[in-house]
Amino acid sequence: GNQGRIFGSPFSTLVSREASHKQIQLDILNAMRSLLKHDVDMSSMSTCGLNLRLRVIGGIPGKSYLPDDVDHPLYVQTVDKALTGSEDKEYRGPVHLKIVVEWDLDMRNGFVINGEQIDEPVVDSSVELAKARSQKTNRATLRDCFDMYFKEERLADAVCPSCRRRQQCTKKLSLWSVPDIFIIHLKRFRQSSQSQRTKLTTQILFPQNGLDMSAYIAPRFSTQTNGNINNGLPALWSPWKRS
Repeated sequence: GNQGRIFGSPFSTLVSREASHKQIQLDILNAMRSLLKHDVDMSSMSTCGLNLRLRVIGGIPGKSYLPDDVDHPLYVQTVDKALTGSEDKEYRGPVHLKIVVEWDLDMRNGFVINGEQIDEPVVDSSVELAKARSQKTNRATLRDCFDMYFKEERLADAVCPSCRRRQQCTKKLSLWSVPDIFIIHLKRFRQSSQSQRTKLTTQILFPQNGLDMSAYIAPRFSTQTNGNINNGLPALWSPWKRS
């Protein structure tokens, strides 16, 4: 609120949008390492119940804080609003999010050095990567799309089909085989709410020949199942599959 005081200088860092609230905190702390006291242990900070309040600039009034009880807090509606409405029309740089990190006063005094000693902006090394990406002017490759689509996803609380207990597991999509005619559908809209959609304007670059999908094909043999699938049943391959 109005009782807080801004200290230090603004800094930039690159954070994965799929990150959890805890991972976002750790990324921010790593980026501002030079502002932390020398005897601070980063591993202890992640386990001591540190909970920074992350307020999004330009978000939805009354809902501007990133929630800490969802898997991907950077996909909430207040973030979409800030990304689409915070920049003026003359801006041509990469889309970015402005966040104010609110510290508890006692915790700040225990971890952060005196704000008056900080007069140089802190720029994380990931900013150079963001600059390089911005040179593409809102472009992505088809391989970037595939990497995101086939990325391994961690499920926090899923029911195991064997023991019927809730377990932490991972889910990963793969292709069984690729046909002669392979149709790719690109999503052009993101559902930001039940009644509002945001159009994606990213230009997708794709090869006109030589598309290699081998990295996304499911392996034909698994060392965990000794070549068998479906709880020990023999593995049956598709009869129309060609090498």
